[in-house]
Amino acid sequence: MDPLLILGILIALALCGAVAEFAARWYLNNHARPCVWRPHTRLHMKMDQDVLPELEELVRSEVNSLGERGEEPPDDNSTYRILVIGGSAAECFYLDKDSGWPGVVAEILNQPENLKSLGRNRVHLGNIARAGVGSVALRQMLEMLLPHYERLDLILCMVGASDVLRWFARGAPGEDEEAPIRMSDYVAFIPRQHYSWHPRGTAVAALLRHVLKSLRRRPEVRENTGRRVGSLRKMRSKAPTLRTETGDPAAMLDRFEDNLRQVAELCRRKSERLVMVRQPWFDKDHTDAEKSFFWNAAQGDPFREECDTYFDTSVMRERMRDMDSRVVKVCEDLDIEHIDLLPHLEMSRRTFYDFFHYTPEGARRLGEVVAEHLMAAQKLSERQSPV
Repeated sequence: MDPLLILGILIALALCGAVAEFAARWYLNNHARPCVWRPHTRLHMKMDQDVLPELEELVRSEVNSLGERGEEPPDDNSTYRILVIGGSAAECFYLDKDSGWPGVVAEILNQPENLKSLGRNRVHLGNIARAGVGSVALRQMLEMLLPHYERLDLILCMVGASDVLRWFARGAPGEDEEAPIRMSDYVAFIPRQHYSWHPRGTAVAALLRHVLKSLRRRPEVRENTGRRVGSLRKMRSKAPTLRTETGDPAAMLDRFEDNLRQVAELCRRKSERLVMVRQPWFDKDHTDAEKSFFWNAAQGDPFREECDTYFDTSVMRERMRDMDSRVVKVCEDLDIEHIDLLPHLEMSRRTFYDFFHYTPEGARRLGEVVAEHLMAAQKLSERQSPV
């Protein structure tokens, strides 16, 4: 073959590749939607019943085209749109899509009498909460995600425990600074980022990976999900050091409060209504049997290293009360609705399978309380509105 022809073909291919790369970068930077979960992901988890007998045998997690856990949102104006944000207690990852408290809220609000009160034909609830998300990460996530949403009717926010647990992991110091947040830990697809000309680092490769993963329709099936919890419980139970004191939490709490105020401002720009669902915890003097099911509050990262120091449940309770008081302060200062769940939940292992997370029975009760508050406030607003 003529060498000039070969050279011409190579130049043409290089030009086509460059054009495709620049086009992909332009699209990703200007039009692509960041997604907390890969769109259309379907995960079916068979739970380890020896470790987590309180949970369902099969847990389904399904993601819509917007990267939310939830049903596909209808394209109409007659749907009441709800977005759930926060950490693992709002994510409810180990609970079936219908059993977590957000699913219970959606089920109740979709009842005919409640739809009539809302003045809509349907309620759609999308859940973008992620385990480990604290107030700093949540603020950064919302700055990235909310511009891609149309106007929402309601945002339900449950956040707080991750701030405390991250502080414990750092040793609970008085002089404290939050470590930098990696958004890739919480957002599965981030369009606006640095791309290189290495084949795997190009925008074309990133876009192709995202599209191919999003096209998958068959569910991924995981066996013995939750077995790791058993190892984490054992690590805590064998730890030689159990701390009963911490440094002054003021710096950590101030940072939480400041970021929560910014979260509220971001939500109010996009949603007609914001409700803080105050995160409950297993708040009682625990028996030894109950303590054996806890695995949280390590000094260090038990997912990546062996931890020999943990914080006692008495300290966990104190710091969660401190956190909850800051949530109330922000809500009262900014006139935000908030729901105190603790008085409505039975403090037992029927409600919690560890210190922070709910059994299906506990999640149903929590969802019922949230739905009752939402509809009571809605009906009160209707009565107070001028005819």
